[in-house]
Amino acid sequence: MSNIERMKEINQSMYGLDNFDEYARETSEMLDTGLTNPTIVIMSELSDAQEELARGNSESARQRINRAKSFLGRFTITEVNDGN
Repeated sequence: MSNIERMKEINQSMYGLDNFDEYARETSEMLDTGLTNPTIVIMSELSDAQEELARGNSESARQRINRAKSFLGRFTITEVNDGN
């Protein structure tokens, strides 16, 4: 298995996406335009996770929670590095 295939497998398992970095980049670009903010992105993922749990989709909920945690880490690190 190639490294790319392995990363796709890991991303699919953890986040429910083939390429989480691309998803994160696209989300960051939305943030740069001012169309949304980090808090809304994280709350949206957590809200979607709650809905998945209510529907009995625990695996999808777990993946959405992982996305929210990853975004929280990325945005917190960015704010610390920017001095905010």
